[in-house]
Amino acid sequence: MGDGSASSESRASLLMRDQGRYTRFGEFVDPELETKFVSQAWPEVQARARAALLASFTIPASTILDFMALGASELYFELLAARIVAILLCCLAVLVFAQKKLYTAFCYTLAIAEAYIFAVVLFALGVDGFDPSMLMATVCVILVCFFFGAPNRVHLLLAVGLASSLGFIAYASLYLALPSDTVALMAILLAALNILGVYSLQINNKMRRSEFLTTNENKAVMERLRREITDRWQAEGEARSNALWFQSVFRAAPLPLVLVRPSDSKVLQANKAAMELFGLTAINADGFDLKGYFADGEQSLEAIGRSLEDKSEVEMKLSTREGRDIWANVSGAAIRYKGASAILLGIQDITERRQEAEALRAARDHADAVNRSKTEFLANMSHELRTPLNAIIGFSETINRGLFGPIGNERYREYAQDIHHSGVHLLNVINDILDLSKIEAGHFDLFEEEVDLDDVFGSTAIILKPRAEQAGVALTYNAEVNGEFEIYADGRAIKQVLINLISNAVKFSDEGDTVHIGASIHQDTFRIYVRDEGVGMAPEDIPKALAPFTQVDGSLSRSHEGTGLGLPLAMRLVELHDGELIIESTRGEGTTVYIELPLSRLLFNQGACQEALF
Repeated sequence: MGDGSASSESRASLLMRDQGRYTRFGEFVDPELETKFVSQAWPEVQARARAALLASFTIPASTILDFMALGASELYFELLAARIVAILLCCLAVLVFAQKKLYTAFCYTLAIAEAYIFAVVLFALGVDGFDPSMLMATVCVILVCFFFGAPNRVHLLLAVGLASSLGFIAYASLYLALPSDTVALMAILLAALNILGVYSLQINNKMRRSEFLTTNENKAVMERLRREITDRWQAEGEARSNALWFQSVFRAAPLPLVLVRPSDSKVLQANKAAMELFGLTAINADGFDLKGYFADGEQSLEAIGRSLEDKSEVEMKLSTREGRDIWANVSGAAIRYKGASAILLGIQDITERRQEAEALRAARDHADAVNRSKTEFLANMSHELRTPLNAIIGFSETINRGLFGPIGNERYREYAQDIHHSGVHLLNVINDILDLSKIEAGHFDLFEEEVDLDDVFGSTAIILKPRAEQAGVALTYNAEVNGEFEIYADGRAIKQVLINLISNAVKFSDEGDTVHIGASIHQDTFRIYVRDEGVGMAPEDIPKALAPFTQVDGSLSRSHEGTGLGLPLAMRLVELHDGELIIESTRGEGTTVYIELPLSRLLFNQGACQEALF
């Protein structure tokens, strides 16, 4: 009794489950879900269809009754043909559409066959002379077979049942001329049979589809359980494999590795490299406290903890068991070891590298000190040399001009001129050395102001024109964008740069050549250029030309004088203005030197393009 009530409650719960997902005939509202159900239930549909096909063979068997009633008449053969057509319709539905899983064609063909069979049987029984009660019983049996035997959809069965019932009622009242109360009773019985059949099929459809959902859910749950169990087995197997792999790698690793318990910094395990690093043996390695080997103790442990959070390395000082100090890079990671939390530390000995770095730092500091001493020495010596040179230059010029009376011998005047020229040249060299030393020492201060480039070019022309004329070289200034440029710079420094560049251009030009000096705006920079048509140099020699005290032609028999300070000093002065000195040169074709300054230093430019001869 208890089992029966439990089963009833289970079925009731299935019926009440998600009522909104079913149509009024008990099918799924979702077409995709209904298709899945039909696909899964199709073997059952085929089995029931074959059973119905076997039952339909009783139709031609009943031709015996027709022959007994009609004999071998034309009507008999017509009824026989009709019964054969009914069998063919059933065969078409079951053996063709059902086998090919054409669900819609199968259902409609089966419904047509059912309606056709009902009409043939009803007509045959009427012709054979059966009484109305027998006809009524036969109709009821056929409808019961349709509703509970044929595997068709409910709405098609309902259509067949209603059409058959209405056809029989019309046949009974019009052809058989039965009393109205008898016809009414038949109609009530047939209506009850149709209602019972449809409702029963509706309940059956819902229960079968609910069981389908439950079965699928159970399969899904079982599949999840299977996957979880499989994953767990795999995870446990991988964990065991990882543990074995970890132990083998841990022991064989050349990097010192230790496993530390986070709660008390006790070492759980150390590999051979770590034991050698700390000077431990298998006897005294068990349970030693790593904190005692750090120079800073707790602070070192806190630093390691921060490195774990930042996933970075920390450099710290350690002490071995023998008291030897070492420096190490310590990195770590939190892991699980034998089911408990642990910290894996990698300790890389960097003592030698740190010593080398300290030695390099000391050597660099020493080199910087030597360089500063050299710069200071050059600056002091330049000052010491400048004072007597000024006297030599002044006195030689006094003698050359004869300010205190005539010179007895003219050769003395020539000597005085040579002394004056040599002194001026030596003073220029000393000034270049002093300026370069100040720049390298960081003591060169710019006095920046608004500078008119026309004034700078003009004063430069006054200084260099005699030298250019003596060499037979023409100086030409081209303002390619607009004239009258004003820049914010140190005028003396810009003038010094131009003197050095133009002097080099004149020095390396042949008689009859022209040196072009100009200014223009180039992209996002303001550019001053000096271009000559002289001997030029190879591109690979440009870095050598920019090195102090170095000349491209470094032989003792070189044809051009100079100390190799002009270009390096010009480059340093341009760099102090946040600019860049660029050299473009080809051997035998000449050289172009660009002074590129930020556009922010350009204050004003006005006027038309002009060409001026110095």
